[in-house]
Amino acid sequence: MSYNVGEVRAWVRAQRVSTTMEASARRGLTFATVADLSRPEPWVLQSDYVVGHALTVSPAELENALRGEAGAVLRIAGLSDVMLGTTWSDPSVCRVFHAAYGDVLRAALESADAVLDATDLHEGMVAAVGSEALACPKCGRPAHPEHPCRL
Repeated sequence: MSYNVGEVRAWVRAQRVSTTMEASARRGLTFATVADLSRPEPWVLQSDYVVGHALTVSPAELENALRGEAGAVLRIAGLSDVMLGTTWSDPSVCRVFHAAYGDVLRAALESADAVLDATDLHEGMVAAVGSEALACPKCGRPAHPEHPCRL
């Protein structure tokens, strides 16, 4: 089997990433929801300091943790536990995971705020015009503009 050198070089360039989080996301490590923050993940620790996620550390660090050599261990825990309960060996690595953690929590808070705002708006409309005026024309129940009536 033979390969075109230009195609191989293009493939190699396409595989390059600029951050450890980008690399880990390509390998399946993502934190997008609040549930993801507590999902058990493999973390490499060295002398009780978090080195990083098993997908983001060097092969040597992962091998040491798997063998229990040089004081390294593999700990299974959610990102919430790792962010709130341990110290990191490298602040720059911690910042990457801290940013992902904060992004998820901010998105969840914004979503909850939007639901609260919509609820307040609906309650204000009901108070102003009465619940009958806000009923769904298809089913007669309270209006549900966020999704089409299933009847």
